[in-house]
Amino acid sequence: MTPEEKNEISETYKWIKVKKYVDDASLTWEERYNKLEEHH
Repeated sequence: MTPEEKNEISETYKWIKVKKYVDDASLTWEERYNKLEEHH
């Protein structure tokens, strides 16, 4: 691992990969809220 890679891991959040949340408008607001909470 290069010093730059170590620096990126220790000082930034770029290495954390999170899938983009996709809202489903066909669900009720309660279901949508619960899915969003699960995602985060």
